[in-house]
Amino acid sequence: MNKDLTLADKVFEVDLEIHRLKDDINKNIYQLAGLLKEVRDKKLYKQLDFDTFESYIAQPELSFDRSNVYKFIKIYEVFIEKY
Repeated sequence: MNKDLTLADKVFEVDLEIHRLKDDINKNIYQLAGLLKEVRDKKLYKQLDFDTFESYIAQPELSFDRSNVYKFIKIYEVFIEKY
């Protein structure tokens, strides 16, 4: 019986952690999108020696997919900035 209780407790803990991490991902995506928008809109990438926003997001340390970045920024503009 103790083994079942321990397993049930473990499953509950794992499920809680999954939910917490999902919430963190959502929060971080919005923060990331806002920062990327700021870099793009204010042309901050030029201060970092990149000629274009696209070259900034494609740098090896980031290697973001261009279409995903623009989707994130659009979602940020529609759902965060607007409200």
